Amino acid sequence: MNSLKHLFRNLLLITALLFSLNHVQAQKKYTLDSYINTHSELAAELMEETGVPASVILGVAIHESFFGNSRIARHLHNHFGIKGKNNSKTIKSAFKGYGSVDDSYKDFVGLLQRRRATKKLFKELDHESYKGWVLGIARAGYSETTDWSRKVLSLIETYDLHAFDKIDPSPKISKLPLIVLPEIRSEQVVRIFSFSGYTVQPGDTLEDIAESVGVSIQRIKKINNIINDEDIIIGKRLFV
Repeated sequence: MNSLKHLFRNLLLITALLFSLNHVQAQKKYTLDSYINTHSELAAELMEETGVPASVILGVAIHESFFGNSRIARHLHNHFGIKGKNNSKTIKSAFKGYGSVDDSYKDFVGLLQRRRATKKLFKELDHESYKGWVLGIARAGYSETTDWSRKVLSLIETYDLHAFDKIDPSPKISKLPLIVLPEIRSEQVVRIFSFSGYTVQPGDTLEDIAESVGVSIQRIKKINNIINDEDIIIGKRLFV
């Protein structure tokens, strides 16, 4: 009997350790290069299917999700900042929830196909015209920030994401180029991803906003003269 109890106790310990390990792995943050190399194949496949440049798909995803590390990316698998419903019990957010990152990528391309303002881009531009795509998406009102297109284009050109646009998509993508990024200093990352502003959404907290845009809570408080969560109002534009 004691041996059975001992065995049962050991099984519980092993289960707990495996759960902890899986949790740690799930929370592991991407580096910029690991994000690109993880998601470039999916972006290239979507380019093959729809004509949207892989560089644009990756550039928007990197910008909107802080290369997969934002709160909505980690908890909702939302890498494109698309608004909608979610069933998350972990966070309260006005952003759409997805079953997987792949679903988020596919929905972004689908959104461009569905919206009247971006549908025309599929007829006017080819898969290597990344600048035209970014500017067209920006003109269609994808983001409220005026420098959105500049930041996305900066990402595409700084990290040579347009290399993925030149892949021969037929008959099947067999091998993608491995992007090796130059050493990136922390201040460079902050400069590229510094958002000009953030509009407070229902249920947002300072912690939510800080994680979403990749800056510290202290910075948000300081430049917006905020003391606590009670000072943030839905619809208010914050400098970040």
